[in-house]
Amino acid sequence: MAQSLVGRQIGNYKVTKQVGEGGMGAVYLGEHPMIGKKVAIKVLHDELAQKEDIVSRFFNEAKAVNDIGHENIVDVVDFGEMKDDAGNRVVYFIMEFLEGDSLNDRMKKGGVNQAQAIRIITQCASALQASHGKGIVHRDLKPDNIYLIKRGSDDLFVKLLDFGIAKLTGDGANSNKTRAGSVLGTPAYMSPEQCDGRGNIDSRSDIYSLGMVLYEMLTGRVAFTGEGFGEILVAQITLPPTPLRQHNPNVPAELEEIVLRCLIKDRNARFQTMDEFRVALENLGLGAPRPVTSLNKIIDEAPPVQSGGQQVRQPTTLSGAAGEAASPNTGPFVKPAGSKAPLWIGLAVLALGGSAGGFFVLNKKEAPPPPPLAVVAPKIEEVNVTIDSTPAGAKVQRAGMGVIGQTPLKLTLKKGETPFEVIMALDGYKNVTRAVTTDRDRDLLVAFEKEAPVAPPPVTPPPAADDKKKPSSHRPSTPGRLPGAPAADDSFEPVSDRPKSKHVDPDGVLAPSL
Repeated sequence: MAQSLVGRQIGNYKVTKQVGEGGMGAVYLGEHPMIGKKVAIKVLHDELAQKEDIVSRFFNEAKAVNDIGHENIVDVVDFGEMKDDAGNRVVYFIMEFLEGDSLNDRMKKGGVNQAQAIRIITQCASALQASHGKGIVHRDLKPDNIYLIKRGSDDLFVKLLDFGIAKLTGDGANSNKTRAGSVLGTPAYMSPEQCDGRGNIDSRSDIYSLGMVLYEMLTGRVAFTGEGFGEILVAQITLPPTPLRQHNPNVPAELEEIVLRCLIKDRNARFQTMDEFRVALENLGLGAPRPVTSLNKIIDEAPPVQSGGQQVRQPTTLSGAAGEAASPNTGPFVKPAGSKAPLWIGLAVLALGGSAGGFFVLNKKEAPPPPPLAVVAPKIEEVNVTIDSTPAGAKVQRAGMGVIGQTPLKLTLKKGETPFEVIMALDGYKNVTRAVTTDRDRDLLVAFEKEAPVAPPPVTPPPAADDKKKPSSHRPSTPGRLPGAPAADDSFEPVSDRPKSKHVDPDGVLAPSL
């Protein structure tokens, strides 16, 4: 069991308490004894601190974060190693201390509205564009790793956390930090190319994952669920997400298009950079004029959603967030006094701050609108494969993915993808292996064969007590005489007086017995 570091000195900081723990390590609160500055200290678990490849990855996280140097990424100020009281190796790095909530906690508490969701995601996109510019792909984007803090009047300032499985994509000797065939990340947010485990990951994988986070923020649910790790991986690779407006009709069609473009399976058809994604969100609504009250209704009056799909009415950005300009009649979008020109209204969640709180109004004369945003996801040809069995209820396993369901099972697959095999197992029956091809729709029906029962070894019953052999009083007859006829001397020849047989001696020579 790991020894507590509370009370110990790490670097220039005294450890005051443990504030969290994860799969790779624990996080402590540290305080400078002279100036009172607080920091977060991430310490690798004892058993992992003995593995040099894990230590290298741990320090790679610290180096990656330091190399990026973006305000929306948590700042790492120091890292190193020491010994604890028992002489064990302690590997750590020291980060800025953040007071706030993870996005996951915020969504559980009451959710965020659409304007807040866009504001949060554009900050993430800005930070990740800087990360990708350094050749670093995060690979584990999820609400738990997006932290919201208060900075000045902004209570939705983003800090990205946990570059622990980040991959360097440059050509240097240390660029390949993960091996092909490894699946790292959180299944609900992983890109298809990350799920297939081939290791061919680039910055467009982060675009898919960030799109998944935005999907959850707008609908209150993740796009794909399953009973196990394998089911979710298969869905990420093969199934299209349900359109957002089927879950939440308050999502504008233009915003739905942007999210679905992030989630296209073919990464060449997604946004190609985080800047493209960010600009699409910032320009949302600038392509076509609409009445102020209509856009207010969509953005401001649409209720936020909590994780799990539950809608909760929270104070809007107008009533709940500091530093946002508002009109008593029209909300945060106001028409300049005396202007009769149509208004072009949108969100500039990164471009503007201060008293406008991220909202702005453009007069048509001041800035001509860009062409309408038309993002149409290409249609992906799919095939449906149904796998059934008699009897039903057999577990279906796909090589490398484990159990993906039980019969009857329907799979929606990309047409022309690589064929694969499934193994079906049912207690009391022989396992069956079948190939699944994806050139057309097909139904596979398997008739299971029962396993031959193993016959128990024969059991010989013990003889009954009254069947025991009794000694015979009948004397064997003498050769040459009928049974019952009296012998000449009425005697038997002793067995010992009979001629002895020949035998084989140890040397293999046939010789008469003496």
